[in-house]
Amino acid sequence: SARRCGAILPLAPARLQEDLELVETCVSQQGSALRFVLPTLRENKDIVLKAVSSSGLALEHANEKLRDDEEVVLRAVQGAGLALEFASERLRAVRRIVQVAVSQDGCAIQYAATELRDNDEVVKSAVQVSGQALKHVSPRLRNVQEVVVLAARKHPQALQYASPELRSDRATVIDAVSASFKAFEFAGPELRADPEVIRLAARQLLSTNGLQVSNEELPEAIEKNVLLVSKESGQQLLAALQTGLLTTRAFGLAVVKHDPQLYRKLEEHVKADAEVSLEAVRRVPELFLDIPFPMRNKLAIQVAAVAQRAEMVSFVLPTDVKRVLAAVEQEKALAKSAAC
Repeated sequence: SARRCGAILPLAPARLQEDLELVETCVSQQGSALRFVLPTLRENKDIVLKAVSSSGLALEHANEKLRDDEEVVLRAVQGAGLALEFASERLRAVRRIVQVAVSQDGCAIQYAATELRDNDEVVKSAVQVSGQALKHVSPRLRNVQEVVVLAARKHPQALQYASPELRSDRATVIDAVSASFKAFEFAGPELRADPEVIRLAARQLLSTNGLQVSNEELPEAIEKNVLLVSKESGQQLLAALQTGLLTTRAFGLAVVKHDPQLYRKLEEHVKADAEVSLEAVRRVPELFLDIPFPMRNKLAIQVAAVAQRAEMVSFVLPTDVKRVLAAVEQEKALAKSAAC
C-alpha cells in the first residue's frame, strides 16, 4: 500500500505511523507524504533525506533543525531550486547552496539572502536559467547591461524588470529585440519610436513565423501577412507599425479585410480614416460604436451600419436620423431596381 500512495500514513494505526521502514518507504515513494509523518520522525535525518530526494519541496515539512542542515537543504534544492524558500535564514545566505538552487530554477534567487541577490556571479547564473529571475535581483544588478542582456536573451519579456536607464539604452534593447520581438513592448518610449528598432522587431516577428525579409521588403510583407502581424504584435509594436513604418490606410484596410474585429486594436488616427471605418462597418455593423465620434457623423458610414443592422440608428445623432433613414431606403430601392 505504501508504494501506491504515501498519503496512507494519516490513515494508518498509531503503531504503523511509528514504523520506520513503513515511513521511509512512503516518503521515498512520495516525498510530500512527509507532512503526514509524526513530528518526532520529522526530526529523523534519514527520513527527511529520503523525502527531499523524492521531492525537494518536501523540505517545507521537515523539522526546523533539519531545515538548517546543509546536507538536507542541498539535497532538496538539487531537485527543486524553489525549496530554498524553506531553508533556514542562515543557509539562504550560503553561496554554494544558493548557487545550486538557482542552477536548478533561476527564480529561486528570490529566496536568497539580500547580499546574494546582489552578487554578480550568482545572479548571472540565475538569469541564464530563467530570465524572469531578473525581477528578484537587486536594483544595482537590474542596471547592469550584461545581466539584463543575459536575462532578455533567455526570456525577452524580462526586459520589463530592467532599470529605466537600460530600457532606454539602444544597445540593450536591440540585443533583446533581436532575441524576440516581444521585448519591444518594454523598451523605453524613445526607442519604441526609433525606425530601426521598429523594423528589427517587425522582421523578428516575421522571422519567428518562418518569413525572412529585408528592410525594403518589410512593409509589403507586413501587409501581406497583416492578420499574423496584428495578432502576434503587442500593443506597443502594433502602434509603432501604424505610426512609424506603414501607410496607415493600406494597413488599416488590410487589417479589417482579414479580421474586422481587429479594427478595435488600431490606433485612433487609423480608425479615423474614412475608408478604413467604412470597410469595418460594412463587414461588422456593430463596429459603428467603435468609430471615432467625428467619423460617425459621415453619412456613408451611418448608412452602411443602419442598412445592415436597423437598431444602429439609435446611435446616430438625432439630427441625422431622418437623412440616414432616407438614404437607407434609397439604397434599398436602387438595389431592388438593379435586381429587376
